[in-house]
Amino acid sequence: MISRMANRAGQPNAAGLTVQTAGLRVDRDLGNLDETTATVSLPDPNDKLTVVIVVKPMDGIWKGGTFKFRLQFPTDYPHTAPKCQYLGPTRLWHPNIEGDADKTEWGVCLNILRKDWKPVLGIRDIVFGLEMMFFEPNIEDPLPGTAKLAAQQFKDDFRGFTAKAARWLQGNYS
Repeated sequence: MISRMANRAGQPNAAGLTVQTAGLRVDRDLGNLDETTATVSLPDPNDKLTVVIVVKPMDGIWKGGTFKFRLQFPTDYPHTAPKCQYLGPTRLWHPNIEGDADKTEWGVCLNILRKDWKPVLGIRDIVFGLEMMFFEPNIEDPLPGTAKLAAQQFKDDFRGFTAKAARWLQGNYS
């Protein structure tokens, strides 16, 4: 009986109950953002499955920057993790955020959005994870491309990494 109910729970019906259920969970999560320093908002109040997070690190390599992320929640949230993209405003020299040219949206590597996702996690946990990426990047699990090069430089030449990250923060990608 329970397994039949669980199978039906993820099935949308004519009223779109799965979207509604995910939206209710997002609403609940948005009410539980204590102790976060980021700004979290719904860009479209009618679309509860898209959330924007703006992180402004107070310390560290990326201090003074403003970094915008979009979370796109699936209809079976919280059973499936949301997708996260970095929206800029500039490319980043960062091991866990794509920095490749010719893009306006970049991938983000945050373990709790992949292999470590559990339905008990919520937006607050994701915000903490994004904030921590600017204080303690995960250089052991970088994204490919530019991010992988950033991780290697972080390991081999931290001073050079810091200088390059500061240049990229100003929009100078040399």
